Amino acid sequence: MSCTERMGGVRMVKAELRKLPRMDATQGMMAEVLRQRHTLFLRARIFGKYLKVAVFLPEKVAAGICTPRFEIFIDPDGLEWITRALDDAGLEEKWLKAMIKNLPWPPEYGLYCYPSRIKRQFMTRATVQNIDALPCIGKTEKKGIERIWDWQLNISQLRLKAAEAKEQKPWDDDMALIPPVTDSFIKWLKKEGPEKNYLFYEYQKGGARTAYCMRCGKDVRLKRMPYHRKKGCCPVCGKTSEFISVGRVGRVEYSGGGILIQRIRGGFVLRQFDVGGGVSTDKYRTQELYWAEVERILWRDGKIDVYRYGAYKNKYDRWNKTKISDGKWSHRDFRADKVYPRTLPALMDTLGRRSGLAAMLRSGLPVNAAGYMKLEMDYPYVELIAKAGLARMVQELIDGRIYSSAYFFHRMVDASQTSLTSLLRIDRARLGRLVSMGSGIAHLEWLQLEKEEDTVWPDETIQYFAGGNIRPLELDEFRRRLSLVKIHHYLLRQQAVTGETVHQALCTWRDYLNMARQLKMDLGKDMILRPKDLKTAHDDLVELLMRDGMLKTAMAVAKRFPEVEKVCGTLGKYEYTDGTYCIRAPKGIYDIVREGTILKHCVHSCDYYYDRISQRESYLLFLRRAGEEDNPWYTLEVEPGGNIRQKRTTGDNQNEDLKEALPFLRKWQTEIKKRLTEEEKSLAREADRKRKKNIAKLRENGNKIWHGRLQGKLLADVLEQDFMEVT
Repeated sequence: MSCTERMGGVRMVKAELRKLPRMDATQGMMAEVLRQRHTLFLRARIFGKYLKVAVFLPEKVAAGICTPRFEIFIDPDGLEWITRALDDAGLEEKWLKAMIKNLPWPPEYGLYCYPSRIKRQFMTRATVQNIDALPCIGKTEKKGIERIWDWQLNISQLRLKAAEAKEQKPWDDDMALIPPVTDSFIKWLKKEGPEKNYLFYEYQKGGARTAYCMRCGKDVRLKRMPYHRKKGCCPVCGKTSEFISVGRVGRVEYSGGGILIQRIRGGFVLRQFDVGGGVSTDKYRTQELYWAEVERILWRDGKIDVYRYGAYKNKYDRWNKTKISDGKWSHRDFRADKVYPRTLPALMDTLGRRSGLAAMLRSGLPVNAAGYMKLEMDYPYVELIAKAGLARMVQELIDGRIYSSAYFFHRMVDASQTSLTSLLRIDRARLGRLVSMGSGIAHLEWLQLEKEEDTVWPDETIQYFAGGNIRPLELDEFRRRLSLVKIHHYLLRQQAVTGETVHQALCTWRDYLNMARQLKMDLGKDMILRPKDLKTAHDDLVELLMRDGMLKTAMAVAKRFPEVEKVCGTLGKYEYTDGTYCIRAPKGIYDIVREGTILKHCVHSCDYYYDRISQRESYLLFLRRAGEEDNPWYTLEVEPGGNIRQKRTTGDNQNEDLKEALPFLRKWQTEIKKRLTEEEKSLAREADRKRKKNIAKLRENGNKIWHGRLQGKLLADVLEQDFMEVT
């Protein structure tokens, strides 16, 4: 009888093992441990059908402890073993089913790594002979512990193989049901499987007249001039294709897949194939295409079994049964591959009786057949929905891109019901409307709400919101003030003006209402609730709120620096224009705050700028393009004499466009120099002195810029580079 046939041996009885004679350390061991240190001491005897091996630790033997640390009981016929651990007094600690290397050895023995670490074992000739009697280990020269380890390892491998064979047996039985693949299917797969098709053409003056269609496998005459990498259609097969100019690229790749459905005993099998390959443009008439079957889904008696081809426990490739549940599908489950048409007519009746897949295939929509079968496995009621003609709804469930996919939908329906109306929680009239609209999940949610509120909305209104994936929850705040039909018509008018999607228009309206509430506007008035031009009204409120915030900031600055407002009123003499550019002076603190807010730099929020204005050390002026005086562009920090300390635009930066304005700034400085009074010249000299002192202090302290384009540079260097002195 072979080892494999004896794998189901009799279970070893501990009570029977305890009755076996004890084996203690012998006098020879005592003497040997004193004469020469060994790693282990072993004794082995055969008692009936059992081989008993006692393992002694030398340090224990040297200390006068005669009891073994482990007693290993082996049943060679039953291919079993068990180990008893003993304490120093010889009392039983515990029973262990572990292999030798996994026993609780002291760390210095290293057996937890591999028994070959044990080099010196003391055994009598009888012990060696008894251990050598272990079968099923093949040819080996190993002795003692290593021999037992080999035997245990051999038995473990046999057990593993037996367990794997037992697991794989029903899988192999299922795979034996699968019919062979026909040559006609392979030919179809190579033609229809690739997701991309290419039309290769060779350059000709005036445009190529013909191209080679990869799908047709022949030259076709073109109706219009091709352009490299542009989309087009083959005039023969009609396949959407990409034009490739031979020589402009070395190689193009493609991939895809196809599905073969076949009848098997008790049901049918859906077989998923992947295809891939490439074409070298210098040999574009030679198509390189590879195909492989990657998945098989067996439908039998209402049950689905899924097999995928791949590594079995990281050992070898084979067909493996896979547990599939929602959220654990492969990338193929979201790909709508074509289905081989020649096997379908004979299968349609079978499919129709046992699954909703036939109804999906008849719908004319791209069908993810594998994804559908797995969805039906998780949610059996999907069959009712598919057979009712709601293919779009099923598509959305497979794709999982509507709301939160099948999990969300499962909460919308009553899965315990067997009739479709009860399942979908609507009545027969609404079910008819649902089917006629070619509806998805969003349509169902609106019809469920319509039934709940005992009202009727026009189909075009439901289509409008559901088509934009707008859920009822998103319109709650609007429906408290307006009917759904009025909301529909108002959004349609706004879309006609702005060209926005329904979702964008709804977001604009929601933002407008939120701002209106902040400003305490009366939303009970229809002209405020529904402004004629929503986008303009929205932008007006944005500016109004911004102005309100800027006014509060300006008032707070005016309290801390009351002189700034007065100084701003005297800066009109610094304004200047040449018809291309102009300099404008702020009329007050609000203008400075507005400038800093729009350009998002720090002039309006740093007190030292206001302090300098109060002391007439420097002023803030605005550089503009002529004709765009109200549009902030660059902010200038200017000394009373016309020296320009800083020039900053959005984000405290300087852009390339400033270079064109530098000649204008020189002209402005020349003009301002003519306008200065003696008092202003004195202020200019004092400002120049303070600036030099401040830069020297910054350089001494090593102050750096910590953000933006100039991050890491010395602030003193940046200010000196930016400085423009009046000449």
